[in-house]
Amino acid sequence: HVWGLARARQLTAYRGLLRGHPLLGVSLGLALLSLAGLPPGVLGLVAKIVALRPVVHGQLWALAVVAAVNAVIGVAVYLRWLRAALERPQAIPVSEAGGASDAAGDGSREGETETTRVHWRSWHPAQLVAVAVAFIALVATSLAPQMVLGLLGP
Repeated sequence: HVWGLARARQLTAYRGLLRGHPLLGVSLGLALLSLAGLPPGVLGLVAKIVALRPVVHGQLWALAVVAAVNAVIGVAVYLRWLRAALERPQAIPVSEAGGASDAAGDGSREGETETTRVHWRSWHPAQLVAVAVAFIALVATSLAPQMVLGLLGP
């Protein structure tokens, strides 16, 4: 939401996130890897196993196949999103980035591009706290998924 809600809904808005905002990029990357169940975010894999164990034990094979297909589709989506975050930052027209046009007399022209970057100091403190807490929780549960399994019981 740093650039606005409408832009945050476009996959292209995340292009270059890791380079432009390392904290957000690493947090998003770890979250996506966790959802996919890929290392280092193995919590997603543990969650999939815990969720599918009763399905397999109940011999509900059709449901297990549907769940497996959905998991594969999810991995494809997560990896596409992660690829966008790892790509070079997207250049957007100066007029969209809030820059002035040539009419302002500052020498910039319509159609020029620049990479937008919102400095972390311009974020609301609650945003920083939320990202930091989520990142710490992801790291902790990825390193020790047994903590979460302990909460689920035997």
